[in-house]
Amino acid sequence: MQNYEKKTVDPETFIPILKESVKNGGDVCLRVTGGSMRPFLNSEGDCVILSRADDLKRGDIVFFVRENGQCVLHRIIKIKGGAFFLTGDAQTYKEGPVNRERILAKAAGAVRRGKNIGEKSAVWLFFKHIWIYTIKFRPFLFKLNRRIRGLIRQPGRSRFFVYINLILSCNNITKISLKFYSNI
Repeated sequence: MQNYEKKTVDPETFIPILKESVKNGGDVCLRVTGGSMRPFLNSEGDCVILSRADDLKRGDIVFFVRENGQCVLHRIIKIKGGAFFLTGDAQTYKEGPVNRERILAKAAGAVRRGKNIGEKSAVWLFFKHIWIYTIKFRPFLFKLNRRIRGLIRQPGRSRFFVYINLILSCNNITKISLKFYSNI
């Protein structure tokens, strides 16, 4: 895992640093804030590794600037005529069209509790290829997740429910899924 220098900067300072870094082929590690990318990215310490926004595809996570100047990290759910339509993983509406010029970088990975989550990991691929189709069903899925969490807190519940809960909430999915499969 690459070490990143920790520095807190305001958006007016950050955007030029980001643009220059990715233009020269570098990466920038950005701490996630807000809840729009839950359950994949959490604002409780997760960082996203941003790199050059080449070859953008459906399912990619991009860092862009809204027309009002707000910087946002969202997932591409549709590309139509060179315009991009985006949404957060916790949202049920699409935002767009967003012009290519507003997209500053693409997520190349994430860091959670010091561990890398790469583009080839099971969690990343799940959210990139499957989760984007759940937009209409997300309110139901989040409600189901809350219900399952309530059941888990009751003594005597099976591990099957725990596994489903962790897939829906994406907490330590790689670690738990490996334990799950090793018990088979």
